[in-house]
Amino acid sequence: MAYPSLPASPSDELFRALELGSRHNEALPNIGAVLHIDGEPPRIDALRAALAGPVSKLPTLNHRLVCSTSRAEWVPAPAVPGVHVTELRIGPGDGEVERAAEALLLESLPGGVAPWRLVLLHGHRPGGYALVYIVRHELQDAGGLVCALEWLFARHGGTQDWSSVVRGLDGARRAGPREALEVLGDTKRAARPIDWWSAPYAELTGRRSLHWAEVPAEALSRAGHSVGGTANDAYLTALTRAVSDWAQETWPATPAGDLPVVVPINLRTQAEFGMPGNFIHIGRFPLPRAAADPAEQLAATAAVTAAVKSLSYRRFLRELDTRPPKPVLRWIGARTTAADRLSVVGSHFTLRRPLWCGEHPVRRVVPLMCCPEGFPMCALLFRYAGTATVSFRIDRALTGAATIPERWSKAVADLAAPDDAPSGT
Repeated sequence: MAYPSLPASPSDELFRALELGSRHNEALPNIGAVLHIDGEPPRIDALRAALAGPVSKLPTLNHRLVCSTSRAEWVPAPAVPGVHVTELRIGPGDGEVERAAEALLLESLPGGVAPWRLVLLHGHRPGGYALVYIVRHELQDAGGLVCALEWLFARHGGTQDWSSVVRGLDGARRAGPREALEVLGDTKRAARPIDWWSAPYAELTGRRSLHWAEVPAEALSRAGHSVGGTANDAYLTALTRAVSDWAQETWPATPAGDLPVVVPINLRTQAEFGMPGNFIHIGRFPLPRAAADPAEQLAATAAVTAAVKSLSYRRFLRELDTRPPKPVLRWIGARTTAADRLSVVGSHFTLRRPLWCGEHPVRRVVPLMCCPEGFPMCALLFRYAGTATVSFRIDRALTGAATIPERWSKAVADLAAPDDAPSGT
């Protein structure tokens, strides 16, 4: 299928710059997912043949970014099955899958073609295999990644209910003056310097460690709904509690007040399904961390994020991110992502559609998060098939931060506990 060249956004250019500025492969802005599958692994030639048709029809799998001093655009780069879809035999043990996925995340993606890769892993257990999908962030944000997974592995059945699309955003009403001022205030606050991560004795290194945590997805939903919020509110509250608890013990530079958390806001419409590039607004919100009571903190977080749930708020964000001239947008992007404005990232996606590899069901989807240069830590949560799995990518300068995933799981349990249950049960 022939594709035209497409304009790139300043966000796409930003992630290219983050790649070029990486001091180490561990800071490369590559993201991905591991699909755990029951069944005998397919032959690699059969897998390539089965995916060839769907791959050729999705623009985001057939473009690469070309930048010059005057412009940036997505140019056609048809996928090459033998380059993009490969296999790797690994040793026995389920832990070998995660180890192999982490190693693949550090490798450079193919050059001269669309920067993504799908690797068939097998050998770790009888009757099971895994597919590791990795993509450069300039080509796909988390929503684009989910889009690719559902396009390749979900059964379409004529539905257009894609998990990566913000339902109703196309027809959202225009923001009123009050909402517009709220958006502008949030955007202005995100551009202010912060002093959370500027400790001279522990300068961020660009080296990262990778960790995971897993909880029942229902626990997040139950906790969020208990205060009139969402599962994402519970996720962010647990993240704030985990980071704050760790910081109080081991990060003396911790300032008083709220924890600034960078939250990518999905702005993808149906018309942008399958297109290359990033369709997000990078917001930053002061999430409360003073409340000792988990329910009080959760309610306070839900209040902070309430406006973002509005479709008219997101429509106004789209206008802010697309209408000004590109030099203005580049200046805003550079300002909001300067080193003294970066903080913890909390990203979240729900995969609503079951995934299959042929007749074999995908039983788990494990995210692979990046942590680009300048960020202290980043977290990406996927909810799929009743399980919520978070990938934590953490700068190695943060002593003891490997305990944050366990602290996050405990915080979720505290948030989801009945009102009359003691904390931590």
